[in-house]
Amino acid sequence: MRQTARAADRLAHKSDAHTLLHNLVTRYDMSRAEAECLTEELRRKQATENSAALLDGQVWYTAVAADEPAGKPLAKCRTVRIRLTLNGPEELAYRAEHGLAALQKRLVSRLCFEAQQQDALLAQEDLTRLLYLSRATVQRILAEYRRQGDYVPTRGTFHDIGPGVTHKYQAVRLYLRGYQPTEIAFRLCHQLSSIERYLE
Repeated sequence: MRQTARAADRLAHKSDAHTLLHNLVTRYDMSRAEAECLTEELRRKQATENSAALLDGQVWYTAVAADEPAGKPLAKCRTVRIRLTLNGPEELAYRAEHGLAALQKRLVSRLCFEAQQQDALLAQEDLTRLLYLSRATVQRILAEYRRQGDYVPTRGTFHDIGPGVTHKYQAVRLYLRGYQPTEIAFRLCHQLSSIERYLE
């Protein structure tokens, strides 16, 4: 585990965020804490305001539109180009602390919710392609979420459950199960301010 943590520390330095942070500290004499806060704020601003830009660890992906019904041939389905986060800055620390299997489980949920926020849905085959996992592993992860009572919006589950399962419902449900607002925001790939508004 210590070796994994060291590798995570090294990889964290190979990012645009680290470049900016380093420049703020060395060129503008900011404290490390100030530089980290400003870097994170700028990263969030870039993600929300510039829809054409990709941040470190993000990719463009083409997925089936959310309003396409289950059972319709893929060749006849409308598709949507979406932006997905495969490697966010928090993943390195999360993997070092919890291990690879826990990270894979977290990524499956996050990618599905990111796609849904952009009016698209991922199927199991999309998740196997994006995360280089076997179909059996993806199925096992989704089954674990179902056993826990957590909803993950894949193309297979969304049309069975319907659009009534909203972020608001999920946020309140997780809060009642003891999760903090920051963890809920991360799990649902939602802004913390939105989660706090739902809970109020």
